[in-house]
Amino acid sequence: FLIYDEFSKPPKLRATLEALGLLTIEYGRLNDLAESPEFERIASRYFLDKDTLLKFLKVFLDELRFRRAVAYDYFIRKPDKRTLEKWGIALPPHWKTSAFSFSPVETGSFKIGAFITHSRGSKTAFQMIAERLLEITDDHHSFFRDIVHLLGREGYIVERQLGRVATGFMVNPDVMEIIPLKEFWQCPSCTRVLSVNINGRCTTYRCSGTLERASVDESNFYVHHYTNHEPITIKVAEHSGQIPLLQREEYEREFTEGKKNVLVCTPTLELGVDIGELVTAIMRNIPPQPSNYAQRAGRAGRREGKSLIISYSKGAPHDSYFFDRPKEMISGGIIPPFFNLDNERVIRRHIRSLILEKLNSKLPAFLKGMVEKTGDVWKVKRIPEVEKELRERRDKIAEEIFQVFKEDVQRGKIEWLSTDYIKEVIDRFFDELEETLAPLIEALNFLERNIQYLLKKRNTEGLHLNESRDLQLFIDKQSKMLTDEYLAYTLSYLRDHGFLPGYAFPGIQSELNIHDRVEPILRDSEIAVREFAPGNYVYVDRRKHLTIRVGTQEKRSVIDFATSEDTRYVRCTNPDCSYVSFDPYQNYCPKCGSEVDKRRFIEPITYYARRVERISSTEEFRSSRRFDVNEYLVSEGSKGKRYNVADKLELKYRRNSTILVANSGENGSRFNICIKCGLWKED
Repeated sequence: FLIYDEFSKPPKLRATLEALGLLTIEYGRLNDLAESPEFERIASRYFLDKDTLLKFLKVFLDELRFRRAVAYDYFIRKPDKRTLEKWGIALPPHWKTSAFSFSPVETGSFKIGAFITHSRGSKTAFQMIAERLLEITDDHHSFFRDIVHLLGREGYIVERQLGRVATGFMVNPDVMEIIPLKEFWQCPSCTRVLSVNINGRCTTYRCSGTLERASVDESNFYVHHYTNHEPITIKVAEHSGQIPLLQREEYEREFTEGKKNVLVCTPTLELGVDIGELVTAIMRNIPPQPSNYAQRAGRAGRREGKSLIISYSKGAPHDSYFFDRPKEMISGGIIPPFFNLDNERVIRRHIRSLILEKLNSKLPAFLKGMVEKTGDVWKVKRIPEVEKELRERRDKIAEEIFQVFKEDVQRGKIEWLSTDYIKEVIDRFFDELEETLAPLIEALNFLERNIQYLLKKRNTEGLHLNESRDLQLFIDKQSKMLTDEYLAYTLSYLRDHGFLPGYAFPGIQSELNIHDRVEPILRDSEIAVREFAPGNYVYVDRRKHLTIRVGTQEKRSVIDFATSEDTRYVRCTNPDCSYVSFDPYQNYCPKCGSEVDKRRFIEPITYYARRVERISSTEEFRSSRRFDVNEYLVSEGSKGKRYNVADKLELKYRRNSTILVANSGENGSRFNICIKCGLWKED
């Protein structure tokens, strides 16, 4: 498949073997056609010498080939996703089966182009080539009928059915031979490489360039790479927080053993990971600090003491600054880590951790003991012995925890912390625990609804093969979410979701659940509202996923949602004013007097995505939607400072302020989401 694909691309711009002048396709015994009576009749009818007509037949077959009109099995019928997955190949979104005939047809899966068109003022690529190379300006229909008949009778092209009824002509793959390209010409205008030269004219559609004799550029990187050493297969793996820990460890092991030779990493590999002998590190942008640069560059050269470090600079101000001053990054000063103790969210997590430490009774070790199912509905399970002990020992536990922080309180670092505050955390312990488990409950109930639907259908209508696979997938996924020794460990879940302290200091977390993956991807909610928004693509481990559904903590009826006041906010319509409020009765902005725009909102705690396809090598950039995301200051915290930066420019720094991050959809067009099931509908 890859060989046919390689020789079905126009030989220009991209570094294909044909574009480099190394190899081409010859059509077996094509010169023998010159002896056939039909060939001589065509040459005589259109006043062509034999050599020119032979060259044109080669050009004609090449043009079919460059448009993927080759009768190879997997070009006639596009490989399905399962086959492509097995091969490890991703096709670009626009990939279609292609053929040509005198009656064009195009559908979503194939395209049969036209040899000629009868429309005035427009001509096909084949007509343009006939005019440019052979000066045949009239009777294109008869000329191409003759060419197709000759090549079809001699077996160089074959007619194949595409779809149910449409047919088109394609190059017969049995006559294609890969040979070294002995001589070739190149068009300086469009860079196309041609093995045939007729009157020095380029065959690219609408190109007026003149061909020039060319030779292989020995200094070209790809020419050198292809001709001077054995091919090296690049075996790539992603190493990031999106990849499950066990999978990351497997990739690390394969990398040290040589089974993988490229790791594409985020800062997950910056600290505390030994990946063995590494000689090259490439940074796709300039790190934020010299300390980050030292850690990333220090991955390489540990064994041999020699390494190659390449850093790419983007056009952003940060990268541009250090591109001009590399020494400041490479050998700049290292700023010691700084941690502000006066962080209520982090302190609250440590208090919860201390609560669990002081208790004699314990939470269940695995999530299976934290939830229960009533009928077909999952919910958080009450733990009476823990609740009872916490209730009875509330004051004593609060005092013991306060002693842990007492010295910092007395120093004024966290002077707001008191035993009353700790008691409030104790009183809210199970409510906040239930809020933390809400994404798990939502995911379990989503799976349960699908399981029950498929079970019911199996008992009445029967299931298709894909539905049977999905049913088993959902059952296994639900079980692993609750019992897997890595995924379902209770304390790990509570740490990752910000209930307990963790190394990464996570904010409020949202989950992305992918159809065929057990472990969800976690993001801070203010990031998830952008990255995981419905209609956006999420790239994970060489695959592309589309977000299609959201889940909320509280399920509401449509009427309740439409009439409730706590699902609305208002924002000022003045683009120079950032006023926002949750008062639904306001009609005018109190700051500037402009009218306000009233909007309804939902707060997702989970997002759901389905896998679309593998990432294609043709994708130079990640696909993403242009969402209108705004941040509004709802209320200011009491602590902070003012800074006069310049004339008429004042900055205010406030602690514990409330910020609303609102995603209003692509270009502000909002989202169409079902209130009942959370399914997103594209406009």
